[in-house]
Amino acid sequence: MNIELERETLFNLAHARTIAVSAALFLFLIHRLGLDPAEDLFEWLLVVVPALEISGVAWLFAALGDHDHPVDPTSGNWSGLASALRWFGFVVALNWAAALFIASTIEAYVTLGGPAVYMPVM
Repeated sequence: MNIELERETLFNLAHARTIAVSAALFLFLIHRLGLDPAEDLFEWLLVVVPALEISGVAWLFAALGDHDHPVDPTSGNWSGLASALRWFGFVVALNWAAALFIASTIEAYVTLGGPAVYMPVM
């Protein structure tokens, strides 16, 4: 009896989707800021703030999904784990798309000769 209870608690991932979204945000920020480190605070905020917004909204919906359909591999319900992997991929892809969109928008603004929005302090 004790062995069965330990087995259930060991493999029961009640919050698989929220863990996947949190891991996606963490890995995106580590990878994105590690590939192209930000030169100043403004550039750092242009990467971090949209990622936090996207991941925050996704985390709320993932928490709702975890509450409605928890993952329980001991009973053969692996659909929640597959859903967690989909959430992970979706959040990483959406964060990358937002980062690329913001970077290309700023680059186009500079290329087309827009006025300076901010001046770095020396």
